[in-house]
Parts: sequence; C-alpha cells; structure tokens
Amino acid sequence: MKIRVLIWCPYVNPGGGARLLIRLIGGLSRNPNVELVRIACSVAGFELLASQVTPVLPVEFFRIFPTRPIRTMTDWLKSDSLVYGIRGTGRTKRILSRAIGLKPVSWLDEQLRNASRGVDVVYAFWPHLAEPAILNDVPVVCTFQDTILLQHLELIDMAESEEEWRRSADWISQSAAVVVSSESTKRTLLELFGDRGPEPVVVPHRILPDVPVVSNLSSRPSILPEKYIIYPANISPHKNHHTLLTAWARLDERERIPLVFLGSGTAWAMANPRPPWALPAVGPGGWHGIRLPSLIRRLGLKAGKDFLALNYLPDADVLPAIGHASALVMPSFAEGGGSYPVEEALTLGVPVMCSDIPVMREHLAERSARIAWFDPYSPEAIQRAYRELMADYDGFKVSAVAGMSDPRPTWDDVAAGYVRVFQSVVEGARHA
Repeated sequence: MKIRVLIWCPYVNPGGGARLLIRLIGGLSRNPNVELVRIACSVAGFELLASQVTPVLPVEFFRIFPTRPIRTMTDWLKSDSLVYGIRGTGRTKRILSRAIGLKPVSWLDEQLRNASRGVDVVYAFWPHLAEPAILNDVPVVCTFQDTILLQHLELIDMAESEEEWRRSADWISQSAAVVVSSESTKRTLLELFGDRGPEPVVVPHRILPDVPVVSNLSSRPSILPEKYIIYPANISPHKNHHTLLTAWARLDERERIPLVFLGSGTAWAMANPRPPWALPAVGPGGWHGIRLPSLIRRLGLKAGKDFLALNYLPDADVLPAIGHASALVMPSFAEGGGSYPVEEALTLGVPVMCSDIPVMREHLAERSARIAWFDPYSPEAIQRAYRELMADYDGFKVSAVAGMSDPRPTWDDVAAGYVRVFQSVVEGARHA
C-alpha cells in the first residue's frame, strides 16, 4: 500500500533535531511504499531544511506562517488581533464571527487542515511546545524523540512544565500511534502516562551518521590543540557540564590533555572573563548559563588552559574535530534514542567515556568497542573512567578502531520502521 505523508513540524529544532529530520525525510522519500512527502514547517524551518534535503521523490514544502494574512473581511474576523489596539475589540470580532456562522478555528489548525489535503497520514515529528494536531479525516502519528522536558523540570519554569505535561498527555491520547526512538523512552512514557493512548512503538535511531571514513577526514581544525578530549553539546542542564567540570578540576593531569567544548552557549557561559553579575540576565542556557561561569571561577579552572569553549564550529569542522580527538566524553543525564556524537566518535575510531544510563547502554549494546562507563552524578566516577581510559589508552583505541566496521542500520531502515507504522494506522482508519 502506497501512502502520502505530511510531516507536521511547526518548530524545527536546529542541531540534532534538524539533522535527524533531514535524514528521515531522505529515507522516507526513498521508500517504495511512499508516494508523497510533504513538509509543513515554519519559514525559518523551510530555510534550514530546503537547502539540505536531497530526496529521491519530489518533496513538497508547505510554509507555516505565525500570523494570519489579512486579505478579506473573513480573514479579519478570524484573526485574534485588536482593532487599532483597542481593548475589547477582539471579543467584538469573535461575537460577529459567531453571528455570521464562522467557526472559531485557530490559524495554526487552519494551516494544518490546508496542508493535510490529499495525504493519508500526518506525522508530527516534534510534538513539544505545540497543541495536538487533530483531524477528523486523517490519522495522526507523533514521535517523542525524548522525555527530557518531562524528566528535568529545571529546564523550564513550573507553569511551562505543567503545560508540557498536559500537551504531551493530549498528544498521546489523541494520536493514532506514538513512536519513540528507544525502549528507555517507551518505559518513561508508560510510567508517566500509563495507558492514556496506544502503546508506544519503538523505531530505534541507533544509526550510522553520515560520516566519511577516517582517512578522508580533513586535517584537524587549527583552533584545536594536538591532544584533547571533546564534548559536543549545548549547555542545557541535562548535558551535565557541572559534574564534568567538577571532576576535571580535581584531575592533576588536566593540563596535559585539555577538554574542548563545542555547542551553543559554551563560549558565552564558560570562557567569558566577566563575572556572572555582569552577564546579561538571559543568555544561552538561561539560568544555567549564568551558573557555569561562577562554578568555573570557584573551581579555579582557566579557559584556554584547562579547557577550550568554542560554541559552534562550522559543519565542515565538526567531524574533523571529533575524529582527531584523543577521546569523546558524554556525561549527559538523559538522551532520547542515544547520542549522535558518541555514534560519530565510534564510527571514526575515537574512544568514548560515557554516562552509564539505560538509554546509552541500549544505544551501544550492538557496538563492540570498549566504553569507559561512569555514573554521571559522581565526579569521582568520571575521574576513574578517565584514568581507566588513559591507563590503557592503546587498548581502548585499538578496540574503537576495530569497532568502526560494526554493522549499523541505515536511515532507510529507520524510515521503513516509520512507514510500517504509517501503513498500519492508515489501514486502521480505512476500516474504522
């Protein structure tokens, strides 16, 4: 059965989320059971995706606009805007709308209805921060890539946490199918929401990234030292820079092989010479971005000596930066389907020190390379993992290089898993 798919994505998360979506779109477009892929995304998302998607099938783009264009009197009545900013006029417009029989449909819902014309299934790639997509005539499938916002309430304020929980519960209860990228995420969803909706289907993303063989990597970026340990991540609290830095400050060996941080907010928060009270009240990472420079000062760590913080590197330099590292460290408290930087490091033969958390054990279960595991809540455990790695570095390196040839699934395999789910819900809707 061939199907026509709408990917509904009002918010496109730059970084790993966008990379995943781009590769999934390509896999869906190559699947013989997919007749059409249409992507509904914001204007910013379109600019991010359109230049990087290389599909086999033609991919249609439907741009989502934040506000309703006013072309007719009907558009004006449907819009929530006030008349000349006068309070109470929005309510007057709603009364007029009801009086002439206009149904109160939000602008986002109206765009969803328009974008879904002629498709068999709507796939909500990123259901966070948005109300559920509900259509009477087209089934909806959503993916929870992770449950981080639901587990780590410090990432957003309490009111927003409550809203995120409510929205997630609504997505689960109102979707025809829910897909997750790991058994770990499935267990968490079931613990949080029970049987509110269909049992989540696992489509793993433990996958080979688009990585050239190590011999084809360009030379090490000149900004990096000859030896270093790399951590590519933004400064969100669950990425656990705090415990890693605490452990690093207690290592006498740290000056020999410095830490290198890549990712949004790292240079702003970690290599900024100004005291925390002189930094803007809101910056990358929110309150956590203010917390890190204070911690670094108390620990006595010196930017440029004990560590380098580089924010984003150009895409062309990220893989060389990982591939030329002595090791990669991943101290995160939580991930969704695993860690792309860990997968990239092992694909390039780079040894890994990693948080001993269920999702990473699951991700690396089919990998043959030795991993230096540690408890991410313990600075002492991170130190032990570092010393274990360095005490037998040649053994870890040989194991990582040998594991470069481990068989891994492809993005076509991942897309095929999604297509099976899509076909199932479409078939169920036709026989309902």
